[in-house]
Amino acid sequence: MTRPAGNAIHIHAQMISQRLSQKIRLTEWLGVILAFAILAVFVLHQSEAVYPVDLKNYLDAERHTLQRYYYLPIWLPMFELLARLPLNVAWLIWGVLNILGFWFAWRVFGGGVWAWFTATLFFVIFYGQITGILAAGVAVFWMALLHDRWLLAGIGACIALTKYQWGLPLLIILAFLARRSKRTYFLTTCVTFAIIGIFLSLYPEWLSTLGTRYSLQPPNDQASISLWRYVGPVSLILWGIPFLLPLNDVKRLNLLFLSIPLVTPYFQPHDLLVWFAFPLGIWPTLSNLTFVILPHWGLSGLRWLALIPLMLYIYHLVHPSGSMSLLLLNPASSVTARAFVDPGYTLDVQEQNGELFTDVDE
Repeated sequence: MTRPAGNAIHIHAQMISQRLSQKIRLTEWLGVILAFAILAVFVLHQSEAVYPVDLKNYLDAERHTLQRYYYLPIWLPMFELLARLPLNVAWLIWGVLNILGFWFAWRVFGGGVWAWFTATLFFVIFYGQITGILAAGVAVFWMALLHDRWLLAGIGACIALTKYQWGLPLLIILAFLARRSKRTYFLTTCVTFAIIGIFLSLYPEWLSTLGTRYSLQPPNDQASISLWRYVGPVSLILWGIPFLLPLNDVKRLNLLFLSIPLVTPYFQPHDLLVWFAFPLGIWPTLSNLTFVILPHWGLSGLRWLALIPLMLYIYHLVHPSGSMSLLLLNPASSVTARAFVDPGYTLDVQEQNGELFTDVDE
């Protein structure tokens, strides 16, 4: 008997629940402990030369000093609270939130253990970036959609959209994968806009001065890995290729997912941490070239990290099979699906005209 992809999505939701309930493995312990140890070292040695540059800009923003704050204003109340604390204490709290946020997303999406041993994670901690928390927002959005929880999905979307330049296309891809009802998407969108609207009303100067800030003090794109800086809109061909070639849904969405860092006009290397929460295998360790690049070429040299998503894009483009789903819509690509259904069932996943179906024999 053939059932539509909704059954596969149900199984995937069960897979996520199983991953979240699993005991922490030794390698996972090592990665998490290493991340907290590095945070502790940074916090204990905080000085005029060693401090979280990005977090400092966030904390300045809560005083309505928005010159270097371009993200959505939903975080400004939290920054107001953190700004009342000593910088090293605020750094500690913010670092813990980022590590735990990344851990949650890493478990939800089934990332490889190598993601914990990357310069990308260390730099997010050192600079006091927000990327680990945003990864958690993406994971909350995905989980909530799978369980048809539109309120929670809207909250997760707000977190992910903090960096709207890549958050929006990523959420669109995940929303397409979830295949929920129009009602769920409508309500999720309403919640998202309502939350953002509330904070825009609380901080109207964020929107009114946005264009001025971008023109007078644009974000530092010295290390941006986007191909947009070199070829402009021509980079969008990476989004066009999946639609121009006769590819199945799984491969098409993989390519769109991998192309976001390359075609978004502004994409910093530390934002790759969100992508490292997905099952990319050993590829994330290529970010450790950062330790070689920085001493010789500085921040501008980090543009070479664009090779990570670019090589993955090429790999998935030429790979003969579409079953290797980074986005995990195909349960057979990661675990044996029989472990998550009744003993009397057997389940295989196949594609018909680019759509996922499940064959269930009772």
